[in-house]
Amino acid sequence: MVDYLIVDSFNNPSFIPSDLFVVEDKRLPSGWVYKEYLSCGRTDAKILIGYKELVENQDHYEGIFLRREDDLSLFFKKISSCNIEWPETRQVIIDMIDVKNERDFFNLVSSKLKFDDYFGHNWNAFDECLYDLEEKFDNTAFLFINCKEIHRRILENFEKSWRAAERVWSSQRNLSAVIIRDDE
Repeated sequence: MVDYLIVDSFNNPSFIPSDLFVVEDKRLPSGWVYKEYLSCGRTDAKILIGYKELVENQDHYEGIFLRREDDLSLFFKKISSCNIEWPETRQVIIDMIDVKNERDFFNLVSSKLKFDDYFGHNWNAFDECLYDLEEKFDNTAFLFINCKEIHRRILENFEKSWRAAERVWSSQRNLSAVIIRDDE
């Protein structure tokens, strides 16, 4: 599995699964390096590609995720020098704190996504409503907050449904990203 280190909609560095993206330009910025780790104290990374300090300095790497000011400053300085154009991204924040079951989830999501009143509060109806929303979600990032273990199956089903809808929409729109943050 390949993950990309990106800047999320809250301006925080985050690892996101690569299958949420389509790479249009495979070039790497000049000065980036590669390092393979045989046994690794860093998350699950076995190979790291990036600017020199990120790849070669484990303390800096960990400092990014500990949100140390000097490490974040260096991270943002390095990525800003890459001349990467970021598309405008709309974010939809879905707070799972009061979700105890699928019915609660469907009520929350249908209000956030502005589903029509005929929504049937089940996964088949959810899929149908998603197909009708195609134009509303170009370059959209979903951020699920306050997630607990009890939400895992619901969020997996959401992502499956969203990916199926993207396949239907793919010829006509930009792909969006589903970002799940597990606060447990």
